[in-house]
Amino acid sequence: MPDPRTLQARWPRLTLDVPPVPFTIRRSWDDFVVREIPLHEPTGDGDHALLEVEKRGVSTAAAVRDLSRALGVRPSDVGVAGLKDTRAVTVQRVSVEHVDPGAALALELPRVRVTNAWRTRRKLRTGHLAGNAFELKLRGEAAADVRLRLPDMRAVLPVLTERGIPNYFGAQRFGMRADNHRVGRALLAGDFAEAAALIAGRPEPGDAGDMLRARELFDAGRFAEAAGAWPRGNAEAARVARAKASGRDDRGAVMATGKKLLRFYVSALQSALFNDVLAARVGSLDALEAGDVAWVHEGERVFLVEDPAGDTAPGDPAGASVAELAARGEISPTGPLFGPRMKEPAGAQAAREAAVLEGAGLAAGDFGRRGPWGTPGGRRPLRVPGVTFDVDAGEDETGPYVRLAFSLPPGAYATAVLRELAKGHMHVGTAREWEAGR
Repeated sequence: MPDPRTLQARWPRLTLDVPPVPFTIRRSWDDFVVREIPLHEPTGDGDHALLEVEKRGVSTAAAVRDLSRALGVRPSDVGVAGLKDTRAVTVQRVSVEHVDPGAALALELPRVRVTNAWRTRRKLRTGHLAGNAFELKLRGEAAADVRLRLPDMRAVLPVLTERGIPNYFGAQRFGMRADNHRVGRALLAGDFAEAAALIAGRPEPGDAGDMLRARELFDAGRFAEAAGAWPRGNAEAARVARAKASGRDDRGAVMATGKKLLRFYVSALQSALFNDVLAARVGSLDALEAGDVAWVHEGERVFLVEDPAGDTAPGDPAGASVAELAARGEISPTGPLFGPRMKEPAGAQAAREAAVLEGAGLAAGDFGRRGPWGTPGGRRPLRVPGVTFDVDAGEDETGPYVRLAFSLPPGAYATAVLRELAKGHMHVGTAREWEAGR
């Protein structure tokens, strides 16, 4: 399978007729603000505290650890609807059972602030959100004034509203080294030595500092030293090294990372394959073909299309054709999340998906439902239709910027919008720049 680092260029854009707009994103954390859109409001009573939490430059997992420690509960007792960006200012809700909301409001934690608290009856579960609202500041590279490129941005955004945003999984899905999917591939093949090497060893040109040293020590068989050398935030690699140091074989070392992470690696493989299928279809992501599995956006149902011009969506009282519903953005073609419960397409779309699997050296049966990394599979729409954008220009103490605001449903990535604007010319701020923005 090709590497996502090269595929970021190969996964084509929808708006190639508009020239690239080079810009820098995340020069400071305040340049990237994400607000979770709640699915339900608190009930006002019950055993759970529902907290609104603002975090700055902290992962959701780290914020959960800090909150649980301060409140005297286990991290597993804290419920979240979804993970939020680390390199950003984010606002999301978390639930904690048997905690006084007032005590949570009084907490003082670095980079994590409880801004509101209520009582509610149920623990938050993954996926219990209506979406995410983004407010981003795009800044020019070097001395360039990005505000001069507003006309090009305003040429791209209406196309994304009318035809839909290509629903690519974002680069963050594949990790800092863009190799999470390769670990997933090794797991499906039962190649645990390869998986362990990708997680904890095998230095690459982008590795540096303590991370480079830890990987070199692992490759040299100095596992105990490698475990101690890993910088904070790399617990999974340290666990693999520690397990090897204790005498466990490659399978045991990989299993030490935990079932949740192993499933994530296989999920990253599914994501890469989905992106490959979308890449072959991006020019027609707003039109349905015979053999497509269509996605009904309201209710998230799927059905097989036989005749786009003559078929109607199941349960649609208006009786509009599938083609008409697609043109209105109510339904969309889908791509695969390979697994035993995935609904199979037919015709040309089935051939595309089979070609992607074959090119990766995989078969549909490789994605099992059982086991520590079993995955049921499913379908995902190829586009996100109907998103509207608010864009204007401004200037602050850091300099000129273009402000871009929009909301996305769960599972969609803001980077899918940004890559249509930048077309490979997006610079992400450095750690030094993020710290300067604290």
